[in-house]
Amino acid sequence: MFLLPHKTIKEIRIWAEKLYEQLVEEKQRSSKVVEENIQTDDDKDDPIAVLKLRFAKGEISKKEYEEMRKMIES
Repeated sequence: MFLLPHKTIKEIRIWAEKLYEQLVEEKQRSSKVVEENIQTDDDKDDPIAVLKLRFAKGEISKKEYEEMRKMIES
């Protein structure tokens, strides 16, 4: 087993926590950008636009998106 000094372990943990925080912040920023780019005032009542937004945000899978789009368009 490879042992690291306590200080090194603590530094790695702090680094990992900072990295996690940055990833969460970036995900939140990118979600806002996607929402702003996809949804405009005219799109709020458009079910296809709402569906695209949900897909872009990762709320639904590609399969779910395609199934719902087919239902809306039929």
